Amino acid sequence: LNKIYEYKNWIASCSTGLNIKLWDLSELQNMLNNASINSNNNIPEPIKGPEIAFSMKGHIKSLKCLYQMNDGTLISSASDKKLKFWDVDKKICIKTFDGVCASSANSICEIDNNRIIVGCFDVIKIINVNNLIVENELNAHEVWINCLCITSDGLLFSGDSEGILILWEISGEGKKIYSEKKESAIKSIDLLCENKIIVGLLNS
Repeated sequence: LNKIYEYKNWIASCSTGLNIKLWDLSELQNMLNNASINSNNNIPEPIKGPEIAFSMKGHIKSLKCLYQMNDGTLISSASDKKLKFWDVDKKICIKTFDGVCASSANSICEIDNNRIIVGCFDVIKIINVNNLIVENELNAHEVWINCLCITSDGLLFSGDSEGILILWEISGEGKKIYSEKKESAIKSIDLLCENKIIVGLLNS
């Protein structure tokens, strides 16, 4: 949550439960420094980690993903087919987008302060977060879209559970400009540098 200075040592997490958990890691380094060392093999003994600082609940079905926008707003998606927008400072949900897709959103990324991209079952939706409307839909995947990654020049990579990697031009009407089949499901995509990405596959 380092997009909000006061929470630069905090993280937010979700699992298959209903609660978003906020963790204060400011004392974690001290915990690690004070951890006892096993003299036999020089391996640190297990330590008790930080306690949950806050827990926020708003969804009624399993959480799927979290994304923090540049303005600090936290977005959550769940199997209840809703997107919820959270004020981390106040620990409250400030708005809800209901029924954005026919299934849960597994991935979210941000175009700018006004628009986000949401990957659903077989469709990518570009959403205006101010008035909560879908501005555009990108259709080429036929299965779960697991991950999204946007480049600094506005190109979008998407990966799905059948190993299909697609590169999109999202300005204007939006169009597919490249597609490639990997050997297994794509689980993550991240930028390595300006001209390279890292693709994490199910088995490699």
